[in-house]
Amino acid sequence: EALAPEFAPHGLTINTIAPGAVLSGITEQAIRAGARAGAYASNAQACKKTGGVSPDLTARLVEWLLGPQARAVTGRLISARFDQDELRRKTARVSKDSNMFRLRRIDRVMFAPVRP
Repeated sequence: EALAPEFAPHGLTINTIAPGAVLSGITEQAIRAGARAGAYASNAQACKKTGGVSPDLTARLVEWLLGPQARAVTGRLISARFDQDELRRKTARVSKDSNMFRLRRIDRVMFAPVRP
């Protein structure tokens, strides 16, 4: 969020993508490590049980963000799993609303919406 306004005059957009729990080789390693991996091992087990999030979701989001339709989307925190469809539907609104797809949306107390 903080860097996006700094780089905007140079035509650069900066966004953060939260891919979700992706089933990968690291997931398998954490499962094999068991207790040595701590809480990550149980999270890895849950990821394996549910199948995890497809890395294709993140790839599609990256591809879309690099395209011309997303030129006004910058300084956002985007969940590849949960936000992608809404972001595509509301791109024009997102570019004008400084509170959409920001870190502060997570908690209405600590990260309250910014009032102009």
